[in-house]
Amino acid sequence: MRKHILLILFLCLHCVARGQTGYDYRYWFDGQIASGQQGTSASPAWDMQIDVSALADGLHFLHYQVTVSDTLYSPVHTAFFMKNPVGHESYTCFCYINDTLWHQQEVSTDGGLMDWSLDVNPLSADRLHSMLVLVKTPTGEVTSTKQAFFWRAKTTAELKDMTCFYTLDGGKTLLEGGVFQDKGFSFDVDIQTLNEGLHQLMCLLVDEHGVVVRTCSYNFIKQHDTYVRYDYWVNDDVANLRTVEARPVKPYHLIDMLEVGSYPLRSADFHFEVEDDVPYVYAKNDLHVRFYNSRGDYAEESCAYIDATSGQQVVTRSVLQSGTAYTDATPAANSIHWYQVNALQGDSLVFRVNQNASLKVFSPTGMKLLEAEGEAVGEASCVVTENGICYVALHDVEGVSNEVTIGLNTLKSTTDIDAVVAESLVDVYTLQGIRVRSRIPVQHIMRELPRGIYIVGGKKVLVK
Repeated sequence: MRKHILLILFLCLHCVARGQTGYDYRYWFDGQIASGQQGTSASPAWDMQIDVSALADGLHFLHYQVTVSDTLYSPVHTAFFMKNPVGHESYTCFCYINDTLWHQQEVSTDGGLMDWSLDVNPLSADRLHSMLVLVKTPTGEVTSTKQAFFWRAKTTAELKDMTCFYTLDGGKTLLEGGVFQDKGFSFDVDIQTLNEGLHQLMCLLVDEHGVVVRTCSYNFIKQHDTYVRYDYWVNDDVANLRTVEARPVKPYHLIDMLEVGSYPLRSADFHFEVEDDVPYVYAKNDLHVRFYNSRGDYAEESCAYIDATSGQQVVTRSVLQSGTAYTDATPAANSIHWYQVNALQGDSLVFRVNQNASLKVFSPTGMKLLEAEGEAVGEASCVVTENGICYVALHDVEGVSNEVTIGLNTLKSTTDIDAVVAESLVDVYTLQGIRVRSRIPVQHIMRELPRGIYIVGGKKVLVK
């Protein structure tokens, strides 16, 4: 990318080899990590020699990593390339970003690697974007599309003004993790005091204004000398269980989360957030690891992670109105029906569902306000924390009917200014109890205070 680069976090667990002049690397094609190959670059410029003889002609993904040791890798980087038949004319490659044609380029037969300089400056920063790439042959035939997801990263100049922090196992204490050098942040993580087993490392960047860049999450294993192997799988997908032989001489093993692949969104456990006022839902998966010793005994651990490549924009089916009920088709398995409610801070939302189901309500900024399931959904309520659109998720309906009805009553927590006790002078407070006016005439409140909800005479008052 011409104006923006991808952030690289070189994570070093416990110790790192120093003085290395070249880099070992591994690479594989089209997500098939089991068929990966390894090599060594003679210089830090990454002069990789890749063998594409076994690939069919057409469009492919190239995935590659720096290897610090046999078990410690950098994050995965991905590029597109085209394998052309010898002697054919040039192919035309098309790149679509967020369903808009972003770039097209002629690829000749004497190469094929699509080293594009894509200007992504118009895209929103720190938000998931989709990219589709396809190729048209000289005869007019079009290949199948390759799809990828990416985040628009900061510029090099912006990164140099940011501070890197990390935390272990969801701890609240952030530790500073080095400074920006060349193309990434390089720092050591001391894990000597951790127990053996599965752990999580989270990294984030903060700029001088306190703005936080999206957090990166990595899972790693601190092994015990007695472990001879471990198995790991995602959710209930035990059929695709992977077995890794433990290496006692290298007790710290990093699991690259990209190697577990993508899984469909589960309605029973998902992640919701609002980015630039647009709601998104992400798959939330469970990683399970089982450790074995030489006697066949095992210990099992698990942790949850959010699949950042699975982001889907939330599309609401209807706006729920107070005092009315909405009948809809029953959501299918692992499907979520989304609705929206326009509310004000302090309002109480009371929902009624005619069947046992799961119901979640989120604030305009993505904070969870309500989570109810089963019989508790019969009548569930929450208090709105901010003005705007609240998002309602209905899923996992347990009844046999092919229709479900959801009703809403909104209990306004504010009162008209005329209902306030007509004292000559009153004090005005925010909802947090901070006094903003002292001994002000009631009739002056509406014209002197900015829009919002206040406490006047012990009652909530809405200033429009």
